[in-house]
Amino acid sequence: MLTASGVGFRLPTGRVLFEDVTLQLVPGEAVAVEGPSGTGKSTLLAVIGGVLPATHGQIGIDTDRPAPFAWVLQTLNSLGARTVLANAALLARLDGMPSKQASERARANLDLVGIGDLADAKARQLSGGELQRLAVARALTSTRPILLADEPTNQLDRDNARRVMQALVDSAAIEHRCVLVVTHDHDALPDTATVLRLAEDGLHAT
Repeated sequence: MLTASGVGFRLPTGRVLFEDVTLQLVPGEAVAVEGPSGTGKSTLLAVIGGVLPATHGQIGIDTDRPAPFAWVLQTLNSLGARTVLANAALLARLDGMPSKQASERARANLDLVGIGDLADAKARQLSGGELQRLAVARALTSTRPILLADEPTNQLDRDNARRVMQALVDSAAIEHRCVLVVTHDHDALPDTATVLRLAEDGLHAT
C-alpha cells in the first residue's frame, strides 16, 4: 500500500505548489493524476518516490522490498551500447531475477508497447518515442511493487499513447502492484484508471 497524508510542497521562493495531498493506493489499483503544466504533478511524484522531501505531511509505503519503485521518467535514460532487450530486462536483473526469465518478460513487454521488433537493436538507435516505450517496458518487466510514471506518453502518437497507458494500468492488476501515473494526456487513459486532478489544495476526483 502507498499512502500520502496531508502532503505539501513549497518552493524555495515561498510559492506553494500543493498542500494537503491525501492519497491511498492499494496493490492492484492504478491512479492517474492530471493537471496543467506547472501545477506540480512531477514534483508530487518525486515527493511520493522519496526523491524530494515534502514540506509537510507523511508518505507511507507498506512493503519490505529494499527498492520498491519502478520508475518511468521523462529523462529517457538507457545503456546505448546494449540491446533494447537487455535494457528492458535491466531492472529485473538488478533485482535478482534469473536472466532467462527476465529476458522472456522483457520481450513480452516490448511486444506489448509495440517495439518488439527492435529487441535486438542497440538502444542508441532508437527515436525519442521508442526510448520512451523502452522505459515503460523496463518498468513493466520488473516486479517492484510500486510503479511511478512521469508523463509516459508525451513523445507518442495517439495509438501508441493509448497502448502504453493501457499496459501501465493493466500491470496494476496483473502484477498486483500500485501504479501511479502523472499525465496531461487524458484521452490516452483507459476507463479502468482512477483519475484525480491536482490543484494547489490537493487531489480532487474528476
